[in-house]
Amino acid sequence: MLRIFTLGFAMAFTSLSLSAQITLGPDWLMEPGFMMTLFTDVNYDDPQGNIAKIGANQTWDFSQNLDMNDTTMVEARMASMGLASDTFPTADLVFTTEQEAGFVSATSEVYLRRDGNDLNIIGIADADAVLPAFRLTDPLLFQSSPITYQSTTTDQTRLRLTFPPDILTLITGDSTFNNFIDSVGVSIGQDIETEVDSWGTISLNGESYDALRIRSVTEAFQDIEVKVGFLGWVPITSQIPGIDSTIDFNSQQTESYSWVVADFPYPIMQVTVDSNGQAASATYRADPALSTRERTSQVGMTAFSQNNVLDISLKSDELSGQGQIRVYGANGAVLEQKNVQLREDRIEFNTAAWPTGIQLITAWSEGRLVGSQKVFVQ
Repeated sequence: MLRIFTLGFAMAFTSLSLSAQITLGPDWLMEPGFMMTLFTDVNYDDPQGNIAKIGANQTWDFSQNLDMNDTTMVEARMASMGLASDTFPTADLVFTTEQEAGFVSATSEVYLRRDGNDLNIIGIADADAVLPAFRLTDPLLFQSSPITYQSTTTDQTRLRLTFPPDILTLITGDSTFNNFIDSVGVSIGQDIETEVDSWGTISLNGESYDALRIRSVTEAFQDIEVKVGFLGWVPITSQIPGIDSTIDFNSQQTESYSWVVADFPYPIMQVTVDSNGQAASATYRADPALSTRERTSQVGMTAFSQNNVLDISLKSDELSGQGQIRVYGANGAVLEQKNVQLREDRIEFNTAAWPTGIQLITAWSEGRLVGSQKVFVQ
């Protein structure tokens, strides 16, 4: 049996504050340095009926009945820090997650490009080389802004792979194809529909947030062609009996619900629904001490650039001990880094050899992002 995996990305969104409803703004698209630890409950059964609540001013409570079976980390870095960065020169970010989704394994790097107020997936590379690095035929929407209650989006991506003729033997069990077929083309892809079907308040880990809920339905599809001499590519999908059961898409249709808030550029709660409409698993934000909100506000930072010197001052009422300052250039490369005292410190960088433009300064503590600041270096 030939096993072909399909894309299984979760749309990621963020939001501003609640008034008449919530509006997701462009300031909350994912940026370099984002990290978030999530819990995973693989046996979630939605006992409070949160999945059914549709409409305005809803209340969802996930404070109980969550069982941490596993943890997963999601992270966004400058694209230049990716292992396959040379393959995707137009990418801005590389996104990784320890949770598998379709043929995106726990070792995959997803390369993102910012187009206006959208972040689009343009390609994927697998660090374990299960699949070669490839570009998507159609970029796939990953994050979008602005977005509001009752807004909808549709998107499609397609990937075309070429195989030797004997791949049809694996699919059909018939080896006669090898005699007259030059190669086999398999196109796989997804149609994705999303709807912001509710807004209201979500409770999770002892905290409450204003939230939007996004319902996403993903339908996988496949087309098979063969290249035959002077005829060129000939479609044969309809001529292969039982093709849907022969090619394993894990699940040809998936449905999920995501709750998004202003504090995080990633859903703080995400529930996957099985083919019977039952909540099958849940991924949710971990302990508040590990959250992005605490990370990004723990260190205050001011920066001033003049006469080839970048002067940075740090002050924190929450952290002490040694941390690190990293400065990223516009191309995503680390220009320089230094150790600092997080409680209070002042450091300088010589910028004479740095490129002109906006640089990103980040503060780190034990591998966690705890502060950031942009500065123009001339």
